[in-house]
Amino acid sequence: MGSSDVTITGEEYRLFLRCPRSLHRRLIGEQMADANPADALYPVRSEREHVREVAQLLYAPLVPDSGSVDVKVARPPFTARVDLLHPQKPDGVAAVLVRDATSIKGSYLVDAAMVRYCWPDEHLAKLFICHVRKEYERHGAVDPDECLAVHDVTRRVDKLLATERDALDALAALLADDPLLLRFADAVCDRPSSCPVCGAERSQPPADHVSTLYRGGPLVEELANDGYASLVDVPPERLVHPRQRIQQHAVTHRTPHVNHEALGAFMDRLVYPLVYLDFEATCTAIPPYDRVRAWEHIPYLFSVHREPAAGAALTHESFVMRPGYDDRIELANRLCVALGDTGSVVVYSAGFERGILARLAEVVPQCAARLADAIDRIVDLLDPFNQFSYYHPEQRGKVSLKTILPLLSTDGYADLSISDGYAANRAYRYLCERANDPEHDPAAASALIDDLVEYCTMDTLAMVRVIARLRGIIAEPGRR
Repeated sequence: MGSSDVTITGEEYRLFLRCPRSLHRRLIGEQMADANPADALYPVRSEREHVREVAQLLYAPLVPDSGSVDVKVARPPFTARVDLLHPQKPDGVAAVLVRDATSIKGSYLVDAAMVRYCWPDEHLAKLFICHVRKEYERHGAVDPDECLAVHDVTRRVDKLLATERDALDALAALLADDPLLLRFADAVCDRPSSCPVCGAERSQPPADHVSTLYRGGPLVEELANDGYASLVDVPPERLVHPRQRIQQHAVTHRTPHVNHEALGAFMDRLVYPLVYLDFEATCTAIPPYDRVRAWEHIPYLFSVHREPAAGAALTHESFVMRPGYDDRIELANRLCVALGDTGSVVVYSAGFERGILARLAEVVPQCAARLADAIDRIVDLLDPFNQFSYYHPEQRGKVSLKTILPLLSTDGYADLSISDGYAANRAYRYLCERANDPEHDPAAASALIDDLVEYCTMDTLAMVRVIARLRGIIAEPGRR
């Protein structure tokens, strides 16, 4: 690949700044980290496309034709895209970059600087960034003026470009001299764990590796630089958090750490019947329904398992909103019946469920009292794991339900068609976008909804299994 064939976007340039070998890897034809398989299984329009549609309404009087939408500009080897162009008096143009976030990020300014750098003449008078307003709540048709915020970033971008122009020129010169950027083949990445190049190269580390240290932060790098690969070898005084010492003890002795007193206290908080609750929710930049805010989590599916007494037979209830329809009133009513009026409501990471229930109480006031009661009854199953009352040596410093379940139960997500929250959200959005499509296959849609219910059901069943195992642990002879 010659230097004349290279195109570098603002996103790729930003990645190059933190991981210089990322561009080298692309130039030699290596793939970045694999995209999530759900992206291909459930193709949906990007949130940015939805925001740009609303922005076009905002700028309709100023944007003369479709040639002023999604415009590409280039200054080899760099390229940039402008979402909207409109005339700017006296004889210039203004470029608008549309983004789906609720504020201006530094990366957006770099993108805008790339537009300025690539612009072919002196007539780019202004640069704007348009994004959604965090506080916007939809009532009726989407109002572009209320939904979107527009900021003139011309001065900020010009100031940024003044510091970056030499670096961009230097990179262009490097590519002319070294088309594959071989000099960066072994360059060090700033944040390898989140890098799409370096992250793809990293397999799951051993359970005792220093990179698994709970809340390790900068300490992980310090330990690695000092030659420590295993937590077993780290001097205990280097571990600043008590939970880090618990983790070290567990991996050193290859046995779970169990605080029976703390586990017993947690189990004593449970009041039967236990009601295990999980939501699946979607969120979008442009609210799809009335009484929805930008990026608000909209619950579209719940699963409830009910356990009348310890180890008793379970019952199960679930409800899915029709894709493309706002069925939150029915969902709230069905949920209140499923939760009942007594017993602990068991969830995993309670902040999410509390937020969903509180917002449902606002949107469906006739259910507010019962939903508020459900919030008061919540017991968070995350607590004993977050506090390391139980810690398994294979946890690798993680406390998510998907980490804990296979360590305490033979149940799991591996055989499910949908096995994670990202895929579930993507699948539901896919169904929503095709709800009114005449070529929509009802049978395929029904099967996909069944897959969503199966996934959400596994989340509540997982909590049942974890509680059962904790019950067995604290009942061991000689304990408590």
